[in-house]
Amino acid sequence: MKGPPLVRGVVLLAFLLLGFVLGGSASARSELANPLVEHWGGTAWAQVSVPSSGGLTLDTVIAPSATDVWAFGDSPVAIHWDGTAWRRVTLPTPKGLFAQFVGAAAVSPHDIWVVGDRAIDHWNGRRWKVVPGLPARAELYGVTALAANDVWAVGQVDSRALVLHWNGKAWKRVPTPAPAQSPALTSSSLAAVAASSSRSVWAVGQYSIHTSSIRGSRALTLNWNGSRWKVVPNPYFVAHHVSSLSGVAAPSASGVWAVGSANHKGGAQHALAERWNGKRWSVFRVPGPRLAGVSALASNDAWAAGGPDGSGRVMRWNGKVWAVATKLDRKHGVGAVAEVSPTDVWAVGGRFTY
Repeated sequence: MKGPPLVRGVVLLAFLLLGFVLGGSASARSELANPLVEHWGGTAWAQVSVPSSGGLTLDTVIAPSATDVWAFGDSPVAIHWDGTAWRRVTLPTPKGLFAQFVGAAAVSPHDIWVVGDRAIDHWNGRRWKVVPGLPARAELYGVTALAANDVWAVGQVDSRALVLHWNGKAWKRVPTPAPAQSPALTSSSLAAVAASSSRSVWAVGQYSIHTSSIRGSRALTLNWNGSRWKVVPNPYFVAHHVSSLSGVAAPSASGVWAVGSANHKGGAQHALAERWNGKRWSVFRVPGPRLAGVSALASNDAWAAGGPDGSGRVMRWNGKVWAVATKLDRKHGVGAVAEVSPTDVWAVGGRFTY
């Protein structure tokens, strides 16, 4: 996800095996030992040494500027880049709860939000603070910030998609339409959200249905037009296919990217990338089994992360095709990417120990 001018970042939640699993499967996460940070300087990717985040992997990264980059993940310990080195920063959490932070966004370097399955935290330029407003049993996976009084967060509560809005004083739940008629709809969830303006906000995820002819998960795309949310038909709705979207970037109202994965019943999983041109979604072929998150400064300048479960790839859109920008071995997983400029890009994830 890439927000307004100062927000050169992506909010992502990796969906593995087309299900909502935070950053990886239980078996994969148990084998991760250290966070992974890679940097693109314009000519090559290089691994950057970082302090332990206190967790197993990094799930999201935002870059308000070249000297102000934040990465968050499995624990309430974030890491921050000041242009010279990374350092650890401990985030507050609600008393008695362990928070896992998976989505982040910034209005400015002094106005940053990070969300997770147990908490919403805010950075005011001096310290992090827990902000109340998360409904009981709710989990947040993504957030985008347009202004100090215009922030959106998405996730799931009681097996249904959840959208919250910050008006500068409090978080309020905003109604969303059901993607399918009940009782066919069994569950729905939103993984990421991105906005180019207050009248053009996109949220993506998946929903599950069960009918006599269709059973499984389908990619879900919702759009906010300034007054209400509506379901936008997704082109990847093929019989006997399942699909989900886990990342979205909206550099403009007519240049939105959404990424995820899909597979044919009984077939191999493959990466999925879609672009909204202002009127409709188009599907693009992408190498690899899945894409976890996307960051874009323009419709012809986008980067995508391959996934945190050993899919150590970063893809780049050059205006015509998606191509592999860097490919690591299976001991490395890249789950999120954030672009400061075409020559300054950060990717984060984890390193396996096997």
